[in-house]
Amino acid sequence: MRHATDASANSGDIHQKVDPAAAADNEMFEARGQLSALIYAFVTPCVLKAAVLLGIPDIIATNGKTDPDGALSVHQISAQLKSDSPREDYLERLLKHLVAKKVLKEIRDGRTGESKYGLTSMSNLLLKGRNGSSGAPMLLLLSEDWVQQSLQQIDKVVLEGGEAFVRAHGVGFWDYLEQKPAAQNLFGDAMANDSKAVLLGVIRNYHGFKEVKSMVDVAGNLGLAVGMIVQAYPHIQGFNYDRPHIIAHAPIIPGVEHVAGDMFKRVPTADAIFLKHIMHDWDDELCMKILQNCYRALPENGRVLIVDIVLGYGGVNHPLAGIRAHRDVLMLCTQSGGRERSQDDWQQLLETSGFSHMKFIELPTPECLIEAFKPTKLEQ
Repeated sequence: MRHATDASANSGDIHQKVDPAAAADNEMFEARGQLSALIYAFVTPCVLKAAVLLGIPDIIATNGKTDPDGALSVHQISAQLKSDSPREDYLERLLKHLVAKKVLKEIRDGRTGESKYGLTSMSNLLLKGRNGSSGAPMLLLLSEDWVQQSLQQIDKVVLEGGEAFVRAHGVGFWDYLEQKPAAQNLFGDAMANDSKAVLLGVIRNYHGFKEVKSMVDVAGNLGLAVGMIVQAYPHIQGFNYDRPHIIAHAPIIPGVEHVAGDMFKRVPTADAIFLKHIMHDWDDELCMKILQNCYRALPENGRVLIVDIVLGYGGVNHPLAGIRAHRDVLMLCTQSGGRERSQDDWQQLLETSGFSHMKFIELPTPECLIEAFKPTKLEQ
């Protein structure tokens, strides 16, 4: 009977009223923890930048080969730094932060009890010489003072309008790059490395290239994108289309012809036109101009392929929803009228430009591939 009485008492405890004040406090503390995580989030990119500049991922990759775990101690990493007197205590704190963020892994040496640090999938993406797919250039680009300064203008452009980048630097983004060769080189390196990862996702997830005979990559820079696609689908005749001063430096790429011109005036003829990370740089009016030029260049049933962010795709709980939102604010702070767009925005732009049969294809990167066709005369 005593056990039954105890069970009844415990059951009564379960149904006791929750103290409203305690519940409110718990909610406040939970919210405070979430807000603190956002407030202090700026620290991690700074630590990542320091790790890349110090060469820590490459030091571990190169010198950890003799270790069974592929890992190094603080002292072993410190010995490889370009300094006669590095602070190992500071270095260890940096490494601990990277472990907390799962950029590195910490392994306890079974013999000595000493901590060792090894690479994870994320830190492998920061290594040099990853055949053009490193995340380090983008990290370094976005942590540059001149990029951060434009982000500090958000409140001012909300209140007063104008362009965040121009407020910070007196000139627009593209003019700034032309004036600053080091910034231009860093931007180009970041875009090339990011592009390769995106294109791998495109090639593996879009199977319509089998039906394409010729394709123009609009604003394709040096031709990396169309070159990768033609390599995967050698039957395609590729054209890399960009401004004359870009095309002048484009390398020879098998199966690709470089063509100089201005996408706001015309686009070369092909049965597919590819636009990766182009449309988000421009306002709706200029995007319409580009799309109308594409429409004129395509035959009936020709297709336009757009690789860009689609805001809201997959819902607010999609694992890439956060980075898509980040990218939209970055466009607000760097481009004149540039923005990421929702599925409805894309449909309206394409339909107004004459395209139909739109299809949104999810990629393993934050972008989607948007396929749309020029209707036949019977469909028009």
